[in-house]
Amino acid sequence: MKAADPNDYKFSMDHCWRELRHDQKWCSTYGPKECGKEKRKGDVEADGGDEAEGRPIGVKAAKAASKNKKSGEEESLAKIHAIIEIKEKLSKQKILERLLGKKEPLTW
Repeated sequence: MKAADPNDYKFSMDHCWRELRHDQKWCSTYGPKECGKEKRKGDVEADGGDEAEGRPIGVKAAKAASKNKKSGEEESLAKIHAIIEIKEKLSKQKILERLLGKKEPLTW
């Protein structure tokens, strides 16, 4: 004898399915041709753009994003300081070159 497969049963709610199959809850994530196909097909193919519309960001994700944002701000601040230092060095070098380029003696 063959063991009974849990999927081998007659669906007894056909009347409910006929009423609800085109309901927004079941067809909102799928196009009109995809309704009734594979359950998670729309979620697997999502590229992240649908997440902003579907669910709000979680607490942990928000905290992680804010930490990354702070480190990004610190990183950009460090870059700005490095640029300022380079500009100061260049201006000092230009002054030194001008002083060395003069032929007459310097007077105080």
